[in-house]
Amino acid sequence: LVRGDAEGSQQSGKPNTVQLTTHCLRPGNGYPLRKLVAGERDREEAARREAEDRATEARMAEVIVEVEALARAGNFDEALRTLGCLMTEHPNSPSLASCMDKVRRREWAVKTSMAEQALRSARRNRRDPKAAVALLEPLDLACVPDALARQIYGCWIQACHRLGTDDAVIY
Repeated sequence: LVRGDAEGSQQSGKPNTVQLTTHCLRPGNGYPLRKLVAGERDREEAARREAEDRATEARMAEVIVEVEALARAGNFDEALRTLGCLMTEHPNSPSLASCMDKVRRREWAVKTSMAEQALRSARRNRRDPKAAVALLEPLDLACVPDALARQIYGCWIQACHRLGTDDAVIY
């Protein structure tokens, strides 16, 4: 604002108007135009990053809900695969790490429970080794406690020997 022009218009009796000249907006003439433009760019960039962060958080929340639904349905492999893809993009996300731990614990609990039930049923069917083998064969012993896996394997070997199958693979 040119102060002298405003004061001059009051003295001359003309209406009180303030004139803004382009002279003071030119770089190097006292007004930091570059700073204004840089500040505006910084604000726009911060707003864009904030919008991206909100979109990422919303996407992660949707994926977590989907993964929890998959885990409740018993599709642990698919749930872990989905989480794994998102964990590669956001490795330091505590919500994703927490969800991953929940799914793994649930998988461990479900598989352990199924293995214990199958072992109990196979032991009850000692007189019917075919039924015992049929109960124990489909089990996934990947995340089952070692002691339980050894008991299941021992029961399976005994059932195979009762069947007369001497070529059962022993690891």
